[in-house]
Amino acid sequence: MLSMLSRLRIQQLAIALLLTLGLTSTVLSLQRWREPNLPPAERQELLAAFLLLGMAPLAGAAWLGRSLQQTAQTAQDRRLRSIFFESLRLSQGRVNVLTFSMQSHLSGSDAKAYLSDRAREFNATFDVDDSGGLTYCFDLGDYPAALSGVEVTYSVLIMAIPDIHRRQVIRVLQKLTGLSWSDVKALAKETPALVKTKLSLPLAQEFRSRLEAVGATVSIVVD
Repeated sequence: MLSMLSRLRIQQLAIALLLTLGLTSTVLSLQRWREPNLPPAERQELLAAFLLLGMAPLAGAAWLGRSLQQTAQTAQDRRLRSIFFESLRLSQGRVNVLTFSMQSHLSGSDAKAYLSDRAREFNATFDVDDSGGLTYCFDLGDYPAALSGVEVTYSVLIMAIPDIHRRQVIRVLQKLTGLSWSDVKALAKETPALVKTKLSLPLAQEFRSRLEAVGATVSIVVD
């Protein structure tokens, strides 16, 4: 998870640098190009500079932007799959839309679509209660028995921090992690941010509840 977060941040920084270089060079080149008495030789040099220092960085930023989207989607897919499998483990293979929506922070329609996809992938069955509620039933086979006695630990990640709540979130993070104010500010500077690993489920849930109480969006994933 740390390597994924580092990759996202490096890509974001590279995109910002390439956009700055490309846009600055493009603007300067266009301003210079409009000069009426510019010698032909300088126009050729200016065109080369425009292509190399303007268009090339912008094209690189566009390519990295697509790559960043793919990386973010991969991180989201891993997060949701981790939550999904842990939900199945805790509920002996039975999960409904409301529970999964609360755990994953997806909307009801997105949670239902995700569970329906997994139901097709793993040939799940369905139970419908008297009020029409739908429960997805996945056959875990001997998996619960195989996990008995195996310690499962969890990581807590902050997925989003509204600017209006950032200071309160940083205060809570400092209390939870014991880090210095500057270290916590650096941790919360960009999201997703890994808060803590190797936690028990009750402790991870406590982290999440305290951070969500001050406005953060938090996820728990299996280590």
